[in-house]
Amino acid sequence: MKELIERTSTRVLALLLVTGYMVFYVVQISTVTSNPDPMVFSCRALSDLPITHYAYLNAGPHPLPNYHLLHTVLLWAVYHICPAGLAHTLWPSEFLSAICGALAIGLTFLIWLRLGFTKMVAFTAAIISGIVPNCWDMSLSGEPFMLQQAFTLLFVYLFLGGRTVFAALAFLATVLVSPIGGMSFVLVLLAPRTRPTLFRALKVGCAALTLYALIFYFLKINVLNAFSAMASDQHASLLWKSSKFLTFLILNTCFLIPFLFHGYKIIMSKFRNLMFPLCVALCPVIVLDILNYQFLSFDDGFHLLLFWSLCLPIALGITEAAHQRGRIFLSMAGTIALYIVFWMAPNTAIGLARAEAGYQLREISPKEIKMAGPWREVVPIALAKYGWSLQSLEAKCIWIDVMNSDAAPLRQTGEKSLLIVKPKQDNIRSRMAALGLKYKITDNDFDPQKVKIGAAHKIFENDVVNIFKWDGESIVR
Repeated sequence: MKELIERTSTRVLALLLVTGYMVFYVVQISTVTSNPDPMVFSCRALSDLPITHYAYLNAGPHPLPNYHLLHTVLLWAVYHICPAGLAHTLWPSEFLSAICGALAIGLTFLIWLRLGFTKMVAFTAAIISGIVPNCWDMSLSGEPFMLQQAFTLLFVYLFLGGRTVFAALAFLATVLVSPIGGMSFVLVLLAPRTRPTLFRALKVGCAALTLYALIFYFLKINVLNAFSAMASDQHASLLWKSSKFLTFLILNTCFLIPFLFHGYKIIMSKFRNLMFPLCVALCPVIVLDILNYQFLSFDDGFHLLLFWSLCLPIALGITEAAHQRGRIFLSMAGTIALYIVFWMAPNTAIGLARAEAGYQLREISPKEIKMAGPWREVVPIALAKYGWSLQSLEAKCIWIDVMNSDAAPLRQTGEKSLLIVKPKQDNIRSRMAALGLKYKITDNDFDPQKVKIGAAHKIFENDVVNIFKWDGESIVR
């Protein structure tokens, strides 16, 4: 196998990687998810108004996912050319993620090859980068993170090849997906750190920054809105964040950790010059994890660059241990099984349960009555009940995280009756809280038996959510 890969041309190997992973991801595309953000992206993409208006749309105290300008525009184009039968589903947005995931894998192969690694090492690193759970999940999610990853790797590949103009445009695309992508600019240090290279990096950065400022100026968009979702979460302790980061890291690499350690030794002995830029590029991501819980989540893509970097030492370790085919096969199979058990299966089950709640509410409650509750639970249920559109979310949903039995927040909505969404307690979080790892997502302890204003009763229940109907003018029994 090693000899065959070394003899095969670079273009053929890159094409095989992109095509293979493209098919692999596309056949897994689902129309349900536990993550409400891609649903909102998809609904927003159906708008006929100037799409840049929707790139920064706020919804009261909870801004809609609204800081991914290029992703918003591209998704709008995809939804307006896809078949009508798919336009009210997640399929087009997840298809875009699958394309970007496959391209990122091909670019991974080309980048490590350009930096002097053998075809076998580069090919193995690319293969691993496609099945690391976080990278795999983001290639199916419909989120903007894999689009950003693809543009980031394209920027690195073009810069290493001396294509200054195209590298500047690729980096501009990276930060237009999200300004956080600007942290990846330090990857220019992967190139030989000579004076001409650093001068070329300065030109790329200045050109991208100038174009970025001009675009936002002419579109009359406040660039500071891009950071509106970065508010610190006061409920999450440092102990919780640290334990969750380690858990997340281990879940993504646990079966591959022996190869990771072995490959790290190889890098330190033979490729130490690569460690500095990779570590510097990853430091901001880790700092964001410490400061802000939003960036430390199993279903986000802020860690893509971290796991992309770790795939290289893993590949080096696997290549050196090529004779241990059984051990390698078991490690790969374990990684795949881990993703299915901890990511794919729960995501699908929760998505189906929330959709089921929405469809059932169509039959048992009037269409006029609005829905109130936490963002994450309300969005998928509301879209199933009221229809797949941004307008239905704006007109029919009230975002209330803090909700207790005095029903005062409900009365303040001005509605005479509401559907109350109460998520069920997360068993894993309950166990960790018992150990002192405290983190509380919402204060939704709504109890219909203790309502002091009006009356409420349960009308639906499944494994993930309880739905109550609250009548503000009813007489309490």
